[in-house]
Amino acid sequence: MDKRGRLILLLLVGPALGVACKKEKDSGDKAKEESGKTAETATPPPPAAANLGGDALVKTVEGCWAAYAAWDKDRFRACYAGTTEVVSVDAIPAETARTPQDVVVMNGVFRNAFPDFAADIQLVAVNGKKAAAVVLLTGTHKGRSLGMPPTNKKLTLYYGEAVEADDQGHWIREHAYADQATLLHQLGIQEAVNVPSVEQPWPEKVRVVAKNDAAEKANLAAFKASFEALAKGDATGFSAIYADDATYRYVPQSATVQGAKEIARVRDLRAVADPLEMSIVDAWAAGDWVVAETKTKGTLAKDFGGVKGTKGKTWEQNTLELLQFAGGKVKRHLVYANGLKFAVDVGLFDPESIGM
Repeated sequence: MDKRGRLILLLLVGPALGVACKKEKDSGDKAKEESGKTAETATPPPPAAANLGGDALVKTVEGCWAAYAAWDKDRFRACYAGTTEVVSVDAIPAETARTPQDVVVMNGVFRNAFPDFAADIQLVAVNGKKAAAVVLLTGTHKGRSLGMPPTNKKLTLYYGEAVEADDQGHWIREHAYADQATLLHQLGIQEAVNVPSVEQPWPEKVRVVAKNDAAEKANLAAFKASFEALAKGDATGFSAIYADDATYRYVPQSATVQGAKEIARVRDLRAVADPLEMSIVDAWAAGDWVVAETKTKGTLAKDFGGVKGTKGKTWEQNTLELLQFAGGKVKRHLVYANGLKFAVDVGLFDPESIGM
């Protein structure tokens, strides 16, 4: 297998569900997937609550994930507003759903492939009507609904999401960050380099609601200053935010980087990209955490990974960044994204080679 047949992933700084390896051929196929063979209950959705937020919104996130794991379609459908925007960020192929039924159909393509599916929520952070979650998805690939024969292989995939709710707690926006390179690798469909073969749950589960106090505002300001310095290529400026023993992980890769100096080295994209554009799409704080959605666009200044012809290729990637602060310094930084997007953008991988 040559280098173009392998997925070579870049450790990006900031360069979903609906993860599918193949588009369904027509709406009839999608309806069939949505019905599936998984048992569903007729449990009614929870009653609407006015101005839902805070701890109640945390419970809503947990309840919607419980409905999805059980594949209780009525309850899952009820999580979404009549007009919504659910985007599998940087998915290949791109996917967006705008009605609750479309959300069920899109998610059913993934959910029906794993009859023993489980969703272990690691983090829920809430600020006002916005929430972010990190969920460990597990299951055995025994269904055909991903457009491929069952592989009977285990999946343990970290999934990040950013959502916004209306006053009743229904999602009006959801951005899903799931790494298809890890999915393909773990299911034995396409070999990838440096992606996680298995993921482990966090030692402690986190639930946090914003107080909008001085500490949260200071953490948010520190993140924004660091990000601005990073975009300018100011290594000293952007690395000053990290504690000496801080850890950083671009989740599509298995490696965790430790120490402020090493984090500064791997996050400096100026060494491989020129020009480079970086922007913050949204950012907010909750407790010790800062949640940010960011976008990066870069052009490779030299051939990447020794693969000729990649120089001059441009990529775009959207990411969900989660930073945990302690004493005004970042002690943990996690970046969720679709690592496959980079490989496709720069010509390292052709999705049509596996029928995507």
